[in-house]
Amino acid sequence: MILSSFLLSIMDLFGTVIRIYTWILIIGVVMSWLNVSPYNNFAQIIHKLTSPAYRLVNKIIPNTVFNGIDIAPMILILGLGLINNFMFRLITSAS
Repeated sequence: MILSSFLLSIMDLFGTVIRIYTWILIIGVVMSWLNVSPYNNFAQIIHKLTSPAYRLVNKIIPNTVFNGIDIAPMILILGLGLINNFMFRLITSAS
């Protein structure tokens, strides 16, 4: 019982981190549409947080730009959602 509560707490924390990172990805996409200055401190933070994940997606799927639209953020958001759902179902079925 204590172990299952601990695992659910860890899973809740993991889910919160995934939701926060998903919002960071969405903010980065919106900022790219608005042409925010690259010298803006907030823009630099968002870029530093998202660029490693974009590089990983571009290593796995080399061409993620279709008709001028980069779908790497969409791939990341869907992947994070799948991982979150998988982990949640794995933890809840084990407890």
